[in-house]
Amino acid sequence: MNGAMDKAVSDLVGHRIDALIGIAVAAACSAWWLGCSRLAIEHGQDASRCAGQVLQLLWLARAIALALQGPRAGAARGWRPAAAGALLIVAPALPLVVLGWSASVDVAARVLAAEASLWLAAGALPAVGALLRRPARAGSGSERALELAATAVAVALAAALWRWPGPL
Repeated sequence: MNGAMDKAVSDLVGHRIDALIGIAVAAACSAWWLGCSRLAIEHGQDASRCAGQVLQLLWLARAIALALQGPRAGAARGWRPAAAGALLIVAPALPLVVLGWSASVDVAARVLAAEASLWLAAGALPAVGALLRRPARAGSGSERALELAATAVAVALAAALWRWPGPL
């Protein structure tokens, strides 16, 4: 019974960290958007450019956070708890995405496609980590090698996202 309690507490701590990542990304992007809009208005420029830029920023920041956290959490905790945690990274910024879309000139279909890609990644990236976990569970006993492999996958995904122009 004690092992089940330890796993529940571990999952709870992991979910809190994931939620804090999502809230921190949303808060930082909203502060940037506020400053950008304020400067645009002071200089007589169009503030809708800032809204479009915050949509790109939100997508990139959450995608990199998912790429770094998803495979590692999937390898450490399994698919189901890691996918729930990945959703906690994506979800807190949804109100900001809706506000950014309404203030920008971006087409709704592009914004919805970008958001759908994040939600799909929230399920797929922990699955990659869980697949890495299977050979280790078979008896190799190499948890350190598993963690290194999941970290290598996560860093490669984050680097690829940084170079890719993104859907928006």
